[in-house]
Amino acid sequence: SRKGFGWITTLVSHPQEDAVVHGIDAHFLSGDGKWNIDGQALYSNVDDISGSGGFIDMSYTPKQGLKHSVGVDYFDKNLDINDFGFLRRNDTIAARYQLNLVESDQEYFKSLETSLLVNQEYNGNGRLVRSGIFSNRKYKLHNNHFLYAEFNYFPSRWDDTNSEGNGDYKIDGRWQVGGFYSTDSAKRIRYGFGLFFSEEDLGGQEHNLKYEITWRPSDRFSAELELKYVNRNDWLLHESGRQFTSYEAEFWQPKLSLDYFLSAKQQFRIAAQWVGIKAFERKRWLVPLADGTLITDTRGSMESRDFSISRLVFQARYRWEIAPLSDLFIVYTRGSDLTNKQRARFNDLLNDSWTERAVDEFVIKLRYRLGG
Repeated sequence: SRKGFGWITTLVSHPQEDAVVHGIDAHFLSGDGKWNIDGQALYSNVDDISGSGGFIDMSYTPKQGLKHSVGVDYFDKNLDINDFGFLRRNDTIAARYQLNLVESDQEYFKSLETSLLVNQEYNGNGRLVRSGIFSNRKYKLHNNHFLYAEFNYFPSRWDDTNSEGNGDYKIDGRWQVGGFYSTDSAKRIRYGFGLFFSEEDLGGQEHNLKYEITWRPSDRFSAELELKYVNRNDWLLHESGRQFTSYEAEFWQPKLSLDYFLSAKQQFRIAAQWVGIKAFERKRWLVPLADGTLITDTRGSMESRDFSISRLVFQARYRWEIAPLSDLFIVYTRGSDLTNKQRARFNDLLNDSWTERAVDEFVIKLRYRLGG
């Protein structure tokens, strides 16, 4: 069995404000391993405004392969830990239940894992702001290939955050479905591909395609390429005040990493990631003054809100472990964040991201531990 109790305090002080956060946590694991309980109480004081909250997560495993989990969160509207931590949102009370079932030695599968999650979250005004029914299955085949499938449903809810304090609006129910297939990760070449569909907040669709390939010709060298493409035809973004805009958009997100171990203590790594987005305005919306869904903005034509994003990060790093806790790093970093070029082609955006760099730096770092 395990029983634990802890306390953490952080203080962030700067000219604008002081932020103090206290957290008390407790943990319990039964001797037979069936019950596991974790909880935490939080208190914050930011610029003399106090807030509090906490959460508790409890799981029960009656037998091998079967697990029930329950969780409850409560955060008041003044709790703020984001000066030296992260809180997705405050002003909320949430509850969730999750079922995990793992079955082994099936006739057609080496293992079969099923998961079901139900989540409900309300704000301080009693409005449902986050809700979902998530279900997925993971199949591991006898040849160690892997298949994942999911089906999720998001009931109608209220959005009280995206307008940044300019009113709430209602979102209709939405669904999401998709799957991913991967070959044996122990092989020299592994590849995987996935396809996901989901409804947008306004009823349009999002199509998400993903491809991965890994090459490990030896224990010393590995290369991995990940390519992601997203197409959205009703991407909703907040503009200002009560104004929103829906876009037809395309995303390209390639990611490459190369690792080579010169020895057990020397590593050379190259990593590059690019995000390219082109978005074209479809329609303008307004948050209603009364309760309801977004309404069409019927005001006269204005300047186009089309935009593009092109961001690149490239890094080459050499690491030599001189001794335990003693390392030499030699790092080259190159990055860019291009201004709006919505009429440019994606390959031009990628080329410009490499040539029109905003960050170009070379760093040498030596960390040496003194003493025995």
